[in-house]
Amino acid sequence: MDRIYRPLQHESGAIEGERYSQQDFSFHNGLISLKRGYLKGDGEDSLYFTYEIKDSLFCHEELKEALSELVTGSLGELLKKHKYKKGDKVLVVGLGNDKMTADALGAITVDGLQITRHLIEDKAARFTKYANISAIKSSVSGVTGLSSYDIITGVIEKTSPDFVIVVDTLACKSLSRLGRAVQLSDDGIEPGSGVNNTKTKLSKQSLGMPMIALGVPLVIYVKDIIREYVEQNRNVNINSDSLLYSLVVAEKEIDVTVVDFAGVLSQSINTALNRF
Repeated sequence: MDRIYRPLQHESGAIEGERYSQQDFSFHNGLISLKRGYLKGDGEDSLYFTYEIKDSLFCHEELKEALSELVTGSLGELLKKHKYKKGDKVLVVGLGNDKMTADALGAITVDGLQITRHLIEDKAARFTKYANISAIKSSVSGVTGLSSYDIITGVIEKTSPDFVIVVDTLACKSLSRLGRAVQLSDDGIEPGSGVNNTKTKLSKQSLGMPMIALGVPLVIYVKDIIREYVEQNRNVNINSDSLLYSLVVAEKEIDVTVVDFAGVLSQSINTALNRF
């Protein structure tokens, strides 16, 4: 498998030198917390929204609705920052391998979108009031033989969107955040950066237009489970071989969790793009 999961950024909540600053908020009777962070760059500053939930979304419709509304608001703020307006063409990209449950977040999110580009292009009058949304599922290079960057830039060349929104599965470093967080940012995506296998970065600079990333940590590397356990139990020594350190795991309810979060993200994208 060639898949390298992008890490959940700044998940420790610590200030990273002078470049990163953060504000903390709480919602829905404390069940949802928000870390709103600014990352200073050489040019434009980047904005991060990291929502953490204290309970499972399974059969918790009220929590899903509350989380979706909050994500919608943060996505709307990112769109406003980059001067989105109704009528702008938005390409949504579902990254990952839809044949692997934990990696199917992007593909399932795309399935829940209100795709309208073809109807608007055909000048169907009753659809002109809706946001102009198109979408692709880029899969992984082990399946397609193509990098996500090549696929996305090829579609951009043909369809000329104004915005790109990317949805992807993330990897967390703490078990407490596995299937318990949503992150949005406009800082770009650098596949493989968490494990020194960096590929072409997907960003405003490389794509030539604003790019917003949404992700949910649905996997964790075994090495991070071991590291966290050792940190909490300092008198414990664990001898592990390199094979164990290369393993990636997901929670046992992943088939339900990925559908729940994909539903939240697709609803948030549909609502945010149509509110302007």
